[in-house]
Amino acid sequence: MKQKIFTMAATLGVLLGLAVVAGAQTRGTVRASIRFDFVAGEKRMLAGDYTVRRMSANTFILRRDDGKESAMVLAPVSMRQRQEGSPERLVFTKIGGQYFLTQLWTDRRADGRALNRAKADERLAKERDSAPRVIEVLAKSN
Repeated sequence: MKQKIFTMAATLGVLLGLAVVAGAQTRGTVRASIRFDFVAGEKRMLAGDYTVRRMSANTFILRRDDGKESAMVLAPVSMRQRQEGSPERLVFTKIGGQYFLTQLWTDRRADGRALNRAKADERLAKERDSAPRVIEVLAKSN
C-alpha cells in the first residue's frame, strides 16, 4: 500500500512539474513580422515572420516561420517598462542602412531585456556621423 501511494505521489509530482515547464515555455513567446534584414547578436537575419521564444532569464531563440533562419541571442541587461502594459515588441537600432536587434519585450507584464551591442553595430556607429534611429516592431503573444 505504501508503495502504491508513493508511486501515485511521484507520478503526480512529475505531471505537475511538466505542466509548470510547459506554461513557462509558452509565456514569453511572441510573433513579429520584421520587414527588413537585421543583425541579432552576431548573426545576420533575413526579413520575415519570426517567433521569439524566451528560453531562460536572458536567452532567447529567434526562428523565422519558414524554418530557414534561427539564432540564439543573449540579452543580459534588464530594462524597466516605460509604462505598465506596454505592448510586446522588438526594438532595433538603425545605423546607416543596417538594423541591429537591441531589445526584446516578450511579456507586457514583465521587464524587457537588452542585448549587448554587436561588434558591427559599434564599428558602424563610429564610422557614421548620423545619429542612430530606434525602430520598434510590435509583436503578438502566442
